[in-house]
Amino acid sequence: MEKNSFFVAQKYGKPSSFFGKKTGADKGLTKEKGKKGCFFAGYFLSKIILNNPIAMKYLIIGMGPGIGWSLATTFGKAGFEILMVARSEERLREMEQRLAEQSIVAKGYSVDLAEPEAFAAFIQQLASEHPDTAVVHYNASAFHLGSPLELPLETFISAVHTCVTGGLAAVQAFYPILEKQSKAAFFFTGGGSALHPNAATFSLSIGKAGLRNLALSLVEACAGSSVQVGTVTVAGMVKSGTALDPDLIAAQFAVLWEQGKQKAAVEVLMEG
Repeated sequence: MEKNSFFVAQKYGKPSSFFGKKTGADKGLTKEKGKKGCFFAGYFLSKIILNNPIAMKYLIIGMGPGIGWSLATTFGKAGFEILMVARSEERLREMEQRLAEQSIVAKGYSVDLAEPEAFAAFIQQLASEHPDTAVVHYNASAFHLGSPLELPLETFISAVHTCVTGGLAAVQAFYPILEKQSKAAFFFTGGGSALHPNAATFSLSIGKAGLRNLALSLVEACAGSSVQVGTVTVAGMVKSGTALDPDLIAAQFAVLWEQGKQKAAVEVLMEG
């Protein structure tokens, strides 16, 4: 497996590409070399097990076979109960069964994130049913081809609801719960298009930029609480066996969780 290379943003801002030094444009940013994937994941997974919080539920909003699955297995094996939110009920039932085969407790909930009123009501109810949630991880995104001159307005609005509006609804529903925990976090899966927009996929670029700004604004909003905020910006194609292997991405979130609010970076950029 290839080595993983990423930037660690000790303070938020645009990540630097200047290796090993800090400049005026990237103050507070450092770049680290990654470790071999299996060691990287295994080491920090063991650290998680040693630092289990009281609340042990990990909510993944935008569950899928890539990063979502790796998050579920990484944190599930560390003792978390996994809550999964996605649109396809059939896929959720399948993942529940596959996780159960690995002795991971998981439950799926089917809802369409592109329907903001329905999702807001759903996520409020979910929060009331799971007051022992420790981590809320917004992993959702919407990919549509089409430039600003071509993409239908309704498609763009739907993409923004999926990428950003749902994240805000989740934050507002779960913050009253998370602030009561001894250790809790909001995590976000970001995208490189937030930093480098592309006309052909501009709705995703705007969605990921909005999600990044939500995460960074939340850092300030949560400053007076024990709630941690972290985002991993994935710049490139997620693919097994590469620097953007979904297991490595999940392991990076494990690093953030293990380090905690006082030590962890706010933003980590992983490049393919």
